[in-house]
Amino acid sequence: MTIKHFCTLIRCTNLIIIAITMAMVKYLIIDPILEAILLPPLLTDPLFIMLVLSVVLVAAGGYAINDYFDTAVDSINKPERVVVGTALSRRKTLLMHLILTTIGIILGLYVGWKVGRPSLGLFHIISAGLLWFYSSSYKKTVLVGNVVISLLVALVVLLPLFYEYQIYTSMIDPFKLLKHSYMIMTRVFAYAFFAFMLTLIREIVKDMEDASGDFQFGIRTMPVVIGITNTKWITGILLVATIFVLGRIIKYVWETGNQTLAMYGLAAVIIPLFVALLMLIKAQSKQDFHKLSLFLKMIMFSGILSIVVYYVTFMGYIPTSF
Repeated sequence: MTIKHFCTLIRCTNLIIIAITMAMVKYLIIDPILEAILLPPLLTDPLFIMLVLSVVLVAAGGYAINDYFDTAVDSINKPERVVVGTALSRRKTLLMHLILTTIGIILGLYVGWKVGRPSLGLFHIISAGLLWFYSSSYKKTVLVGNVVISLLVALVVLLPLFYEYQIYTSMIDPFKLLKHSYMIMTRVFAYAFFAFMLTLIREIVKDMEDASGDFQFGIRTMPVVIGITNTKWITGILLVATIFVLGRIIKYVWETGNQTLAMYGLAAVIIPLFVALLMLIKAQSKQDFHKLSLFLKMIMFSGILSIVVYYVTFMGYIPTSF
């Protein structure tokens, strides 16, 4: 097996995006606000690196086990991406999943123990379990698999916040802390909502792309059960709802004085989402849905990159009121 095959199996590009997202949430949203109120972060740089490695390894193990279970259907839906059974045996793929997942869980438990909350390691154990059951059964059930993956992607955004539990328990100037805790939570949860909705929509679009192969193997995704047309209607409603909520957030950002971030959100997220809606309406073929899936992935990445714009335009100062 070559490095290219290995990266195809564990989706190296996606893993890099996961690491970048977690780093931006910690260093560009959480840490600056904590530092402004003289509250040192619990996640030191070494611990944060281990946390990111934990998440990346569990995710890599999840991708491996997904391809392990999907070898047959992928030979129809994505024949160019099939690694299991060709470049890598099924037995070695399963072993790789177990090794990656085990190391990831151990790292997560260790980081939780070091920050004083070993129970936080449960996030990694539960995530690994959900990834296994997603690959073996959940993805074959209407919407269940889509929601599971979307929740796990949102968790990537939320984990740096969950590990900084001192935000909720510290008694250092509680009124000041409450205000800044609210600032952190609203921003992180807004990005988690964005990640959840874009992932959910994209997962449904991918199901429409793979509908023919899924139908042959009895995988009961939404397009297989209710048809492509009805699925497009539901996806369109989700897109419109996402545009509406994000539009309200951007309106609030504009009204609170950060016009630069609001304009970025409009140009990099809202307008592209309208384009995605038009692409969805026109989509008919497998290629159309594939292009839409890639476009939604680009929107997600550009949306997450707005954290950089937020930091540059807003975090140079911490307002005294919210």
